[in-house]
Amino acid sequence: MKRHRGTETQAARGMGGARVWGMAIMLLASCVLASGQTGPFAGGDIIVKYRGAPTHQGAESFAAARGLWFKQKMVLPNLLVVDGGQAPEKVLAGLAADPAVEYAVRSRNVALTAVPNDPSFGLQWQLQNTGQTGGTPGADIQATGAWDVTTGSASLIIGIPDTGTYWLHPDLASRIWVNPGEIPTNGIDDDGNGFIDDVNGWNFWDNNNVIFTGNSHGTSVAGAAAAATNNGVGVAGVDWNARILVANCFSSAGSGTDVTVTNGVAYAIKMGAKVVNASWGDTYQSPVYVDMALYAEQNGVLIVPASGNFGFDGDAHPFYPAALPYDSILSVGGSTNTDDWIYNYGSRTIGISAPAQLVYLPNSGGYAAGSGTSYAAPLVTGAASLVRSAFPGATPAQVKYRLMANADVKLAERNVVSGRLNVAAAVGLNDAIPPATISNLMIEKVAHNGVILRFTTPGDNGMSGQASLYQVRVSTQPLSLANFYTVPQAIPSRRPSAPGTAEKLILNNLDEGQQYYFAVRAVDKAGNAGGLSNSVSASLPASNTLFFDACDSVNPVWTAVGFGLTPGDAHTGGNSWQDSPNAAYTTGTVSTLTSSGFNLSGLARPRLSYYVQYSFTTRLDQQDRMEVQVSTDGGATWIPVRKYRNSYSPWLREVVPLDQFVGATNLRVRFYVVSDGDIFVDDGAYLDDIRIYNAGSPVPESLETTVESVDFYKVTTRQPAYDETPSYDIWTQQFGLKSRAPRLESMTAKSIAAGTSGATARFTPVITTPGTYDVRATWHNVASANNVTFRVNHADGSTTFSLNQGAGNANTWMALGTYRFNYGQNPATGSVVIDASTASGGDVYADAVQWRLVNYDVESAGAGLWALYD
Repeated sequence: MKRHRGTETQAARGMGGARVWGMAIMLLASCVLASGQTGPFAGGDIIVKYRGAPTHQGAESFAAARGLWFKQKMVLPNLLVVDGGQAPEKVLAGLAADPAVEYAVRSRNVALTAVPNDPSFGLQWQLQNTGQTGGTPGADIQATGAWDVTTGSASLIIGIPDTGTYWLHPDLASRIWVNPGEIPTNGIDDDGNGFIDDVNGWNFWDNNNVIFTGNSHGTSVAGAAAAATNNGVGVAGVDWNARILVANCFSSAGSGTDVTVTNGVAYAIKMGAKVVNASWGDTYQSPVYVDMALYAEQNGVLIVPASGNFGFDGDAHPFYPAALPYDSILSVGGSTNTDDWIYNYGSRTIGISAPAQLVYLPNSGGYAAGSGTSYAAPLVTGAASLVRSAFPGATPAQVKYRLMANADVKLAERNVVSGRLNVAAAVGLNDAIPPATISNLMIEKVAHNGVILRFTTPGDNGMSGQASLYQVRVSTQPLSLANFYTVPQAIPSRRPSAPGTAEKLILNNLDEGQQYYFAVRAVDKAGNAGGLSNSVSASLPASNTLFFDACDSVNPVWTAVGFGLTPGDAHTGGNSWQDSPNAAYTTGTVSTLTSSGFNLSGLARPRLSYYVQYSFTTRLDQQDRMEVQVSTDGGATWIPVRKYRNSYSPWLREVVPLDQFVGATNLRVRFYVVSDGDIFVDDGAYLDDIRIYNAGSPVPESLETTVESVDFYKVTTRQPAYDETPSYDIWTQQFGLKSRAPRLESMTAKSIAAGTSGATARFTPVITTPGTYDVRATWHNVASANNVTFRVNHADGSTTFSLNQGAGNANTWMALGTYRFNYGQNPATGSVVIDASTASGGDVYADAVQWRLVNYDVESAGAGLWALYD
């Protein structure tokens, strides 16, 4: 398990090196691990979840019986921390084989992500935007309208596990929670909660009751949620009256670990907080975060995490705990004063957005403007507290979905069927009637990779009105009301249709050969959930597998250069292939893992699948990357089919269509990791569970296909996804001049001078599901050409029109129309061509084209291969 950052410098980490984000202006410019944190691990500390009695003595006895140095019992049940010493991997291996251990993982470092009379309220555009900072009037959280309904309740507690809070700040002093069961300074744990003299909270970094040690981050977060309001001083908080429970989880320099932050969250829950903010996170999905989310769910608490400041698609590059799919988690993205997006987004992983750019807040020295999702999250935390005060009986799920369903739909593609927070709408809606119960859930199609569910759409109130969203659960165990909310969500990125219509939900990327159970509930704008649907189940058939490698032992199929089969971090089993075992990759190197030849004859729909975990530096000019390549000529030429760079991901299952290689008798696969010549390096790539198989007739594998101009170009022997004329070196790669539309992974676009004779750029996807698609294109909004010709080649012919690229298009997809496309890859009947020869003015940009599935025709791809489940 390498997991450290090698020789990457602190400055180079940018947005990709630190493990938890939120420090706003300071860390927005240089998101780094705090001083003293030299890698992702917190020394040799190991978190152990044991299957014994959750007592301090039980934890100590557990450690002592195994010869381990006991460090502490965590606040979450059945968790303790032991010292792994100089060989933590050996300790982990022993614990993994211990039947009394549920899991053991290394502890990881965490880094930070009514009109009142307050004199600086006019600077707080996030609460009331009149255009005072050059923004769009109304592009705010509608706080003043909410305050006409409620200003909060002093009986409610908001938990702020962060860097501590300056309790003497004039806008916070009156809001700090006081422990009613504790007598100050008597040196006794009066309330028996395990913490001596925790009068205003606890410091989990220094293990004392000093709740502020100098870092302003937590002070600003607390002030955004619940600064004293209408007191004639400073600024306003969202909730005027809630009490702020402080858990100091970081050092004054910003050092923190998964142990300290989860202890802080659990402490806040234990002491009565009903909403807990989490303006920090990690690119690693620790099981401790899952336990934290389930503990919150069991105790009726909503956790509101920041989604990160990378500017990445959180669906592809999850950030935890924000990306955890539980009803106790409401993740928050960022918006600007013009209702544009900023920082991370994700149509499946970001629950709601809130202002995050230059929002005016308290800090330990007074007041200042700060940026980052760290400051968007507490706005939602304060809003959730207002909802709890207006509707005291609301469950965490009801609070969450009430906020999501009443958001202003400004950033729909960047959130889970949601938008920018509108707290006035959330507290102003009185509706106790839930949607009707779905009673006719059935499985329409089942394949090796998933199912298509079908049912009649319920309404908002019974069968009238339109519901807001679905709660969908997929489990390997039977589903009922008793366990429905303990199962992660499987969230379709769409709103319910009109009541009474036939609804279909596609659930793909499931594991073949596994039996699954499915259930659905509809939710309305008030967060009311309809009754649980009938539960249905299906066993997914196995695919026709040509090759499978579990990567637990050396397989003679592979030739490795630089790659090594290494124990430690694996998706399954004990080993995985790593490009630079037990270290970061080094400057100017190439590592390859190359297969011998495979005969695809007889595979009508060949697929390559694998699990990958990777981390590459995020500098714009960085060329460090992994390409997945295939060859059909014995390795003379290699065709890239996937590329990973400028980002990170935890374990992710990837499925690569090989339809354009049907019939190949000598197909080779190569995983190719290369680093450029600069000093900035990173963790690299891990590979596990590699398979080549025949997909048969799958449920739609991808609902959205994007081809980018910088990914695959000028390859021979097979049709590339992107190609250009007259030659590669005429179209220029432009760093930083890409659109910021959702789900673009590259950092650059291609350009050419308007009027260049014969200059075209062609985007040709592999269509794995025939049907009707919305086609869209995007480019940067710099000064660019007019009268650019776009030609869409589709199954029914060709459609040509002109667009002015000079029109603003920094963050959006421009519609090119809806067309029918056949199965496979064919530039004549399934492509988009940009022609620069007819354009005038500035440069023509080729950035990306996207195909979004509207109506599928799976039967034409495999008639008679489906199984029908009633």
